[in-house]
Amino acid sequence: MKILIKQLSITNFKGIKSLEVDFESAQTNIYGDNATGKTTVFDAFTWLMFGKDSSDRKDFDIKPLDRNGRKIDRTENEVAAILEVDGKTIPLKRVQREKWVKKKGALEAEFTGNEQLFYWNDVPLQAGEYQAKINLLLQENVFKLITNTLYFNSMKWQDRRAVLMEMAGDISNAELAASDSRFNSLVETLSNKSLSEFKKEIAAKKKKIKDDLETIPARIDELNRSMPAALDYIGIKSQIAFNEAEIKAIDEQIADRSKAYEAEYQKVQEHQKKVHELQLRKDRLYYEIKGQYDRLQVDAGRELREKSAELKTVERQIADKQAELKRAESRLELLQKQMAEKRQEWEKVNADQLTFNEHEFSCPTCKRAYDTQDIDIKKTELLENFNHEKTRKLVTITEVGKSYAQDAEAVKKTIKELTLDIERLDDQKLILTAQLQDLQNQQTQPAQSFEDFLAARADYAAIVQEVESVQAAVPEVQKPDLDKDKQDKARFAAALDDLKRQLATKEQRERAQVRIAELETSEKSLAQQLADLEGQEFLIAEFSKAKIDAMEARINGKFKLVTFKMFNTLINGGVEEACEAMVNGVPFSGLNTAMRINAGLDIINALCEYYQVNAPIFIDNRESITELIDCDSQIINLIVTPGQAELRVA
Repeated sequence: MKILIKQLSITNFKGIKSLEVDFESAQTNIYGDNATGKTTVFDAFTWLMFGKDSSDRKDFDIKPLDRNGRKIDRTENEVAAILEVDGKTIPLKRVQREKWVKKKGALEAEFTGNEQLFYWNDVPLQAGEYQAKINLLLQENVFKLITNTLYFNSMKWQDRRAVLMEMAGDISNAELAASDSRFNSLVETLSNKSLSEFKKEIAAKKKKIKDDLETIPARIDELNRSMPAALDYIGIKSQIAFNEAEIKAIDEQIADRSKAYEAEYQKVQEHQKKVHELQLRKDRLYYEIKGQYDRLQVDAGRELREKSAELKTVERQIADKQAELKRAESRLELLQKQMAEKRQEWEKVNADQLTFNEHEFSCPTCKRAYDTQDIDIKKTELLENFNHEKTRKLVTITEVGKSYAQDAEAVKKTIKELTLDIERLDDQKLILTAQLQDLQNQQTQPAQSFEDFLAARADYAAIVQEVESVQAAVPEVQKPDLDKDKQDKARFAAALDDLKRQLATKEQRERAQVRIAELETSEKSLAQQLADLEGQEFLIAEFSKAKIDAMEARINGKFKLVTFKMFNTLINGGVEEACEAMVNGVPFSGLNTAMRINAGLDIINALCEYYQVNAPIFIDNRESITELIDCDSQIINLIVTPGQAELRVA
């Protein structure tokens, strides 16, 4: 698609009062001194298309100013253009109109805002419809890229990179592998993960292997230092057998002497069992008697507590009823007051009479009295309306008064019931108070102690005597002295434990030697694994560099003058993404004005080819460039000409 501006008409737009420009298909030059409106022509065209100025600002002011810098009111701001799109003519127009409204009672109209009108092929459209048609013709982001030579390089580098990557397309891993067989195994590994994920995976594995390798020498050294010294393990086993035989002989001797003691002790146990059984019977009887005594004491105290709680409940009920009675009496007093007020209101309404104002029955203009018949009809109508309203008011007052009276009767009934309840509860309170006093008097009398209560039980005294009699008859048995035997056994056992500990060092040495061999084998295996991973890292670096070179080559192949640096090499050998335009190795930021504009044209040429569209290119400060590179788009040169006070188009 090729878009050309054939004509541009500007009216009351910023500093231009009226201007009509006819454009050539290839190049059009607009001459003028500084501040004569050259950039305004570009602003007018971008406002017509997208409602923004050439610097991409939406909130700029398009109204013209007077000599004092004040906005000139009551002006219509208009930009119209005739575009040629692939040979087809399309007229466009955008108008901003002030809205002035004269409010009711005001002497002058007030400014209430601006409205914008849109025309496509001379057909009026809504703003959304107009912009939709513009977007079908040319998207705003593409328009900015292909009409302004400096716009692309004014974008953030990330946005510039995104546009170039979209133009170049992605270079697949398979394409790189096809050009270098070294990458085949790597591409196969990357079938289910990204390159960055694989690098993180390798880094994590390397870290773990290095951490493990760092610990192995210390672990081997620790095993060597903790390994017990070699001993005479055959002699130790022989000594262990001797000590075990001595301990067995002592155990047999202790067992024989203990059996004799056990036979005598069995007789003592039988007597002790009988004593224990009698003691249990005595204890059960004791606690049975104690329970009987405690229950007698508890029953007396419980009755006193229950009667006291019952009295408190009645007293609380009396207080609640009295509070409820007080609220009912207050309610009754309020209802009686409201009933009295309604009676007074009824009497006042009932006494009200209709009086006529004679001025109501004469013409308000000429002051002539109406006919007598008309006056009578009017008075009759007024009287009927008055009586009807009076009756309605009296009925309403009566109904409200009856409602108050019904409520008052209900409250009186409640007061009567509450009074009877209080009298009944007062009688109950007197009875409970007397009963509670009797119980309290009984509690003050001295009670029988548990010792006296227990001494009165003959069955308990009998079992106590039986326990003492059987306990006195238990025989005495002399326990055998086994201390020397135990001391001998302990001496041999301690020696045996020490020998076994010495023998255990043999197994400790063997386990340590096996573990050292395992660690040495593991160290060799981990070192090989680390070397393999470092080889994969080197292959990844080569793969990444090849992909970077291929991507930059593909992108730069789309431009004739400009080359792009898409990656920066870091100090550590890594790379980071970038996007910097260069001409002959000089970064865009270091180019002079002429070379920047030509570089911008080269970028626009490539973008136009990618988007398959050409649009007018406005080149500001064109006087600083002697020669432009070839370009298929329409060129509009804005040239500063000192002393040229009025714009000139050529």
